[in-house]
Amino acid sequence: MNALTNVDKYINHTVVWSDKDSRCFYRHLLNRLMDVYYLFPKALPHLGSIDIYFGEFLSEECDYNFTLKEGAEFYRLDVSDGFDDDKFRFPKCVLDDDWEDKLVKCIENKRRNDLQKEIARLEESIKNGPAELERLKKEFAELNNIIE
Repeated sequence: MNALTNVDKYINHTVVWSDKDSRCFYRHLLNRLMDVYYLFPKALPHLGSIDIYFGEFLSEECDYNFTLKEGAEFYRLDVSDGFDDDKFRFPKCVLDDDWEDKLVKCIENKRRNDLQKEIARLEESIKNGPAELERLKKEFAELNNIIE
């Protein structure tokens, strides 16, 4: 059974310490985010400190507020103690039952998209490179003439 259901109920709401369901949801969420980090540390390195907040969450005197925000393709967990804020962004598929397979696909798709963007950027540089190089050489030559 997936304890990370009814997510809409917790969007934009801070954990309610007196509500057993709210505490349970956030406990499972933090646990899942730790699992995500330990299985995919290179893909989601920013989740590395989530275990610290999980320890604080379990303590009797937790000073942190935990709030889940929703974006188009990602969720964001905001953690705040009134002074410092931390934000943990993660794909929505992390909350699904079959999250591991879906996250692998999500990571692969992101890598493909990043590589396509880099290829396009390099192709544009190569295409415009010779003209840009000539422009810079001309500007440099003109600068030398002004100085002399």
